[in-house]
Amino acid sequence: MLRQGAVSQRYAKTIREETGTLLAEMRKVTEFNLLTDEERCVLRSQLRDVEKAVDEYTTKIEGDIFERIPVSKRATYKEVFDLIYDCSVNQVAAKSLIDRMLERLSRS
Repeated sequence: MLRQGAVSQRYAKTIREETGTLLAEMRKVTEFNLLTDEERCVLRSQLRDVEKAVDEYTTKIEGDIFERIPVSKRATYKEVFDLIYDCSVNQVAAKSLIDRMLERLSRS
């Protein structure tokens, strides 16, 4: 979603914050006394890998997909894309729809 570059900065910030909260919860799990030392070690290693991947996805944006869209319309498109993600029960379907919309916009 963030790599797509189609959402507003406000929405991107919300996604980053939610992701940070989820990662913090995952860190807490690695401290459970119910786990063996070996299990905690494996979980911490896996969590580091996840955190690294999340960091790459949330910081790397591939170009400006709105460069061909008039500046006066960019904020409107981003707001519409935010609404699509907010209102969709299926984030994969929302991303697919937005990808198709962006493709069509890039051809016009």
